[in-house]
Amino acid sequence: MIHCPVCNGSVDVAFEPQILYRHKATYDSCHECGFLRARNPEWLADAYSSAITSIVTGLVMRNIHVARKLTKIHLGVLGERGL
Repeated sequence: MIHCPVCNGSVDVAFEPQILYRHKATYDSCHECGFLRARNPEWLADAYSSAITSIVTGLVMRNIHVARKLTKIHLGVLGERGL
């Protein structure tokens, strides 16, 4: 049985996604403290082996664009009191 490295509580598999289109990853979640961790992340070396791609920078730019729009909406609805 696997135990949580934070609180030593019981841990179960939370989900098992495919990483980088070729690696199966296992994420564990602690029942006691909610800690989430990747079990044996063998894919990390592969994930950091190449520079940031245009896909990643495109996602960042989209998030910045959305953040600007949400800021305008937030200020329009709540005004200065929302800050």
